[in-house]
Amino acid sequence: MGTVSRSETSSPSGEASLIPRLAWLYLKFVGITSKSTWLNPQVKETLEKKQTSYINSFWHGRQLLIPWAHRNKGISNLISQSKDGEYIARVVHLSGNLTVRGSSSRGGARALVELKRILDLGRQVAMTPDGPRGPQKTVAPGILYIAQKTGKPILPVSCSVKRKLIFRGWDDYWVPMPFNHFVFCYGQPVQVEKEDSIDAKSVELAGELNSATASADKIFAQVRPLCAPLIFLFYSCGMVLFSPFILLSLFIRYPKSFSAEIFDGLEERLGRVKTDLTPTQPIWIHAASLGECRGAYPLIRALKQKYPERSIYFTSTTVSGIKEARRMQLCPNIALAPMDLPWVMGPFLRKLRPQLLILLESEIWPNWLRFAKGAGARIVIVNGRVSQKSARRYGLVPFWSQPLMEHVDFVCAREKMDGERFGRIGMDRDKIRVTGNLKYDFLPWDLVPEKAGLAAAAPNSPLLVCGSVREGEEKSVLDAYFAARAKKPELRMIFAPRHFENLPKIQKYIFSQNARSRLKTQEGEAEIIIWDSFGDLWQAYAQATLVFIGGSLIPHGGQNPIEPAWFSKPILFGPHMENFQEPAEMLLAKGAALQVKNSRELGETVLTLLEQPARALKLGANAKRAVESFFGQATEKTMEQLAAYL
Repeated sequence: MGTVSRSETSSPSGEASLIPRLAWLYLKFVGITSKSTWLNPQVKETLEKKQTSYINSFWHGRQLLIPWAHRNKGISNLISQSKDGEYIARVVHLSGNLTVRGSSSRGGARALVELKRILDLGRQVAMTPDGPRGPQKTVAPGILYIAQKTGKPILPVSCSVKRKLIFRGWDDYWVPMPFNHFVFCYGQPVQVEKEDSIDAKSVELAGELNSATASADKIFAQVRPLCAPLIFLFYSCGMVLFSPFILLSLFIRYPKSFSAEIFDGLEERLGRVKTDLTPTQPIWIHAASLGECRGAYPLIRALKQKYPERSIYFTSTTVSGIKEARRMQLCPNIALAPMDLPWVMGPFLRKLRPQLLILLESEIWPNWLRFAKGAGARIVIVNGRVSQKSARRYGLVPFWSQPLMEHVDFVCAREKMDGERFGRIGMDRDKIRVTGNLKYDFLPWDLVPEKAGLAAAAPNSPLLVCGSVREGEEKSVLDAYFAARAKKPELRMIFAPRHFENLPKIQKYIFSQNARSRLKTQEGEAEIIIWDSFGDLWQAYAQATLVFIGGSLIPHGGQNPIEPAWFSKPILFGPHMENFQEPAEMLLAKGAALQVKNSRELGETVLTLLEQPARALKLGANAKRAVESFFGQATEKTMEQLAAYL
């Protein structure tokens, strides 16, 4: 593959020509209006006294900053043959440099041969060792093989910039702003001899690149974005302006519970701390609602055991969360969460004076973070969760999400994907650890040891329990039951909706199918019992024959499959288990669950398992063994990380 020069480039299409030209004009404007500083130019000068032919190396995410600094040098850059690569190649040409096209997935061998030829001619080349697919800041062997074959050194170069946009992805791509300050830094050259280990040299090169990056970043470590104070101001003003509309929408959606949720405990929502905790600097733990409160239970239990002298102040956003926290006796000090307004948070934190704020899952409230950090508290997110949709939304406004995450000291993420998404929305990846899901360590029957019975119409009949069924999949789940019951008339069902607003509609549909139903809180015989209480669904799982996990037939992310697994129950779920991807994949891999595509397949699978009881028993036994294998690990790993802040 020959070197591609500007004269050899084919005539570009309108889009392929316009976008790179605009990008180069923008980069040129940024360069002209910005100051550039080289921390250690003598490294390059010393290298070039020995030889002019070498390999420039820099991390993929910061490559846009490099062309301006190395413009008109005639350096040949290795760039992938993707559509994005085409745009980047044209920007490189406009900067006065050359390209060699290819990557590990397409044209890689030819590209390496061409790079070797260029180096042998005594010219420079440039490569990103972690591109084009990553993982981030991990050196792939290609650059090392070239250095080994040619005997040419690798010169690590990195850069930082005072003000930038970061587009969160696998590489965290930096786009600098105008009127800026660039800092460039070289690492020590890396020579790869024929007898050297590629793995060892990979670690050495990554270390030099990271060291150069850290040196450049250190210059701006204390610089806060000028727009950050304005962002928090606009947010607070927006909260005030839109509060009436938010309250109105809540009233329309939840007319029966509106008064209890909003006005009961109004003093607490206004930040009034009724308990005197000032001598002890408590740990403030916040969970959004009932489910998150259960996730907090094993953590609080472990904190009490390890730090018995520390007081805990627990808050929840919802009344149901507060009730559950008090039922579980999480701690003596339980209150509704204060509103996220400056004039509420200021007095609240002056009274509480917490040493540590622990936020469960995805409770990222801007004024909480800002005022807690200003009050000297450390902030840790545990059981951290960011959905794909939320990560996409945050990615659209990096100037907003990054200042938020700068206030967070550490994140204990539930799963690997959650950790990656926290990185994409602005959290320093070095401050993220995957510690597991605390909800897997919560056993509700530990709080109520007696497993209450259920007065079913036919106790000896097979029972299908459908838990946490979401709006939009109720009819599909019921139709699957009716299809299975047509061939197994003795089959009974417990139907547990996630929310109770649609109970009349659900009962009406069941009646239209000539079936009888009743609420759990009612008496009488029925084929379908509708579970209308919170916090005790495990009692239904305990006596189920088969269990279906709701929220998974529609794109809602599924619900927790761990509770029925503890009771050795065969578990079924739909194609959408994104919110519980790790346990779902683990159960499937261990032969402990079955995944169905739709309502028809759910009905067929229920019928198959009822006709093959030995297979159903094996699924249940595998489920129990699977959850026993990792019980308690999430709490232990989270406590290890929290020890640094207590």
